[in-house]
Order: sequence, then C-alpha cells, then structure tokens
Amino acid sequence: MIEPESSRKYFQSARSASFHARDNVAQFIEWMRGNCELQFESQDVALGSDPTNFHMREKIVAFALLDVGRYAASKGFRPIPQLIQFELEIDGKETAEEKKKREEEEEEK
Repeated sequence: MIEPESSRKYFQSARSASFHARDNVAQFIEWMRGNCELQFESQDVALGSDPTNFHMREKIVAFALLDVGRYAASKGFRPIPQLIQFELEIDGKETAEEKKKREEEEEEK
C-alpha cells in the first residue's frame, strides 16, 4: 500500500457516496497529478455509469490505476498487480534480447 503524504489525511472507513469518500477520491486525484503521467478527473469516476463516452472514461480510470501500480512497483512496494508483473517480465526479456543482439554484433566486428 502506498502511504499517503504526511500532510494528507484520508478516511479509511469512509462509506460509499459520503463526503469523506469523495474527499478521499479528490485527494487521490491530486496525488496522481504529482506522481503519475496519466490522470483522470472526478467526473470520470462519478459519471462512469453515463452511457455517453462510457468506454473512454472507463479506460482512462483503468489506465490511471495501472499507472499507480507501475509507480508502486518502481518504489519497491509488493505485491504488485499481476498485469504490471507481466509488463516487467516482458521488458526484462526484451532488454536481455537486445543486449544479446548487441553482443553478437560486436563479436562479428
């Protein structure tokens, strides 16, 4: 779990649709603006059931949460989401293959 900054207070037992729940979401969005590339707005969450552009809003929120998972993984938090683990494994394999290819090219010279 990513610990919030000491200046931020969040309400762990906030009930759905309560003021505290909305405050938690607002603080999370504010935190994302400073730490993650992809961002979403509170309306993307609140209007998620609106059929207008539903899939686009859904994607934005999902990608933003994956970005949080990547951020947490880069800071050493465990466990990380399985999809992020797969991405890291693929990146590692691609890096190893690129390194091997460079070594082979250098040997040929």
